[in-house]
Amino acid sequence: MICAKCGANVADGAKFCDVCGQPMPAPAAPVAPAYAPVAPVATPKKNNTMIIVIAAVAAAVVLLLCLLLFGGGGAEAAFENYFAVAVEGDFSGVEDLQPQPYWAEEKMTAEALSDDAYSQIALPKIHGDDYAYLDSYDYEILLVDEYSELELAEFNTNSSRLAKGIMADDACTICVEITYENAAGEEVVNQEDFTAYRYDGDWYLTEGDDLVNEIINSVTNN
Repeated sequence: MICAKCGANVADGAKFCDVCGQPMPAPAAPVAPAYAPVAPVATPKKNNTMIIVIAAVAAAVVLLLCLLLFGGGGAEAAFENYFAVAVEGDFSGVEDLQPQPYWAEEKMTAEALSDDAYSQIALPKIHGDDYAYLDSYDYEILLVDEYSELELAEFNTNSSRLAKGIMADDACTICVEITYENAAGEEVVNQEDFTAYRYDGDWYLTEGDDLVNEIINSVTNN
């Protein structure tokens, strides 16, 4: 550097001139080079895409199982109708207790019966001494357990259904908790298993088949 006062040569970085003592200017601060901002490069979200695909497939499988198990009103709806007919005396659901091939085999339809004949003749005969306590009956469905392919194949070996051309597309066990009051006014709680099967898109109970036979016998043999 050159001293502005005396013209002497001064070492770079010195604060004062060695000859005359003149303060030397501070060195200029280095200027950072200017860089244009670079946009971040988006990386493919392979993991997220895979998770979305798996979730969509799982949802579709669950929906398909629900449609298969509960289609046509559902296994639970079949039990609700059975309970309404067998316990609550709702005659309007009698025809839905069985597939139509059963009614054709018996050469009758639900219209052949009447509300009065059902409530005054059939129900008292079917329930016997318990008929007086039907108003106290209630239920809760605890579990619906779908049949495996092997169990379904065995279910379809039933000779009575085969004779009528009925092959179930699906079947399940319905576990139900039933409560009622006995003659002593005590609450009784029982767990019972019912078998539901799907035929031609609708669900029925095997117990409904038995109930229809009891209804027919109780009325025709009156």
